[in-house]
Amino acid sequence: MKHHSFTNLLVVATLIICLGPLYPALSNAGTITDNFSGAVINHRLWQPFFNDNPQQAFVQQAGELRLQINGQEFNAGVNGNFLLKGDFTMVVGYTLIKWPTANDVSLGFECGGRGENSNVEMLTRRFILPSGAPEPRENYGAFFRDGSPQYNFTIPNLERSGRLKVTRVGSVMTGYFEQNGVWQVIGSHDYSATGMDEWLEMCLSAAGHTAVVFSQDAAIAFDNFQVTYDQIRYLSAVPAGTMLLLD
Repeated sequence: MKHHSFTNLLVVATLIICLGPLYPALSNAGTITDNFSGAVINHRLWQPFFNDNPQQAFVQQAGELRLQINGQEFNAGVNGNFLLKGDFTMVVGYTLIKWPTANDVSLGFECGGRGENSNVEMLTRRFILPSGAPEPRENYGAFFRDGSPQYNFTIPNLERSGRLKVTRVGSVMTGYFEQNGVWQVIGSHDYSATGMDEWLEMCLSAAGHTAVVFSQDAAIAFDNFQVTYDQIRYLSAVPAGTMLLLD
């Protein structure tokens, strides 16, 4: 999956997780959950990446997937081991542990087709624009690339923790945030005109690429990931010791 810039956001690559006993491929509908409760990231389950600085990488701690940002440029996340086909719903919690005012950092989901030639990409993010940017600077965002056009939606928000959701229903992708226990739509796009890739990758990540972030530390965390899907295809053998619930 590619790394793209939407408006003032430079965002990231590829999440996907796989769980259960050893299945090289599995097409049954089901649900995958991960609460990040282990002492370390399961490297058979996740493939961490850090494109700009190897010290800016996620670690698993206290039931969270955490990233400490030490005042430097960074682009980090976890790549997983499966592709999704058909409808799906994906949810993750987040916490802004340390979130300076001059930040320009984003975190959340990305999903899209495989390879550099895919025309489909969708991002659901919690982000803050740098100091001096027009208000409101703190927002949720849903960003869609459909061929060359880009479709961007933002909703102002000052929450320091919450949940994000991405859904695919037919050819429609939608990004949500949770407010008082109710899912609120950030934005939605129908890819039927140009066509959507049959199998989609997913990514969980954070990025910051503007100079103002370099002088301020920040820290974020993800927790309680879940995806419910129609079909799944694993890219490698599935690690044991995790939870796979099949309908």
